[in-house]
Amino acid sequence: MNAFRKAAKLWRDNTCIDIYEVRWAREAIQVGRGRGCWSSVGKTRGIQDLSLGQGCDTVGIAAHELAHALGFYHTQSRHDRDNSIYVFTQNIEPQWLNQFTRETRSTNYNYGLPYDYGSVMHYGATSGTIDKRSRPPTMIPKDQRYFETIGSPFISFTDVLMMNMHYNCTGCECSSLCSYSALGPVPIVPAENNPRICLV
Repeated sequence: MNAFRKAAKLWRDNTCIDIYEVRWAREAIQVGRGRGCWSSVGKTRGIQDLSLGQGCDTVGIAAHELAHALGFYHTQSRHDRDNSIYVFTQNIEPQWLNQFTRETRSTNYNYGLPYDYGSVMHYGATSGTIDKRSRPPTMIPKDQRYFETIGSPFISFTDVLMMNMHYNCTGCECSSLCSYSALGPVPIVPAENNPRICLV
């Protein structure tokens, strides 16, 4: 559960979401070691299960699953994804197909933010591939410069911004975006490294 705690801290430190550990609550996210890595999308009533099973105990995977619990779909499932990626359903394992289902405008709102190849919510080019040996791609970016970017284990600036917009707490009165790096501290004025604070 150390990876989950670190992932929760990343979301907590860089968004307005308060995530804290409790022994008991009527409504909470319960993290366990089920089969695989999964969470439902968005809040459910009562206790909401989030699984970090074998092979899932990394900060990137935990951050990804926690974002699902907080309401995020996969980036490759955005309703506008066909403008940014090619999806090869013939190369996808049948049990993985639902991970690539394109959402509709009514189920997936992206706050006017551009497609983010570097999102922690984006699968890699061979995720869910049907052949583990030859590893044919399940998707590729239309802009080939982003081929190595997809499947990032890091929370991106756009992830942070979207989370704050999703919970109506951008913390900014100004129109410009704040400078931020999810990869770690940036040696600049601290306020410029915090998406909760905008400098005019």
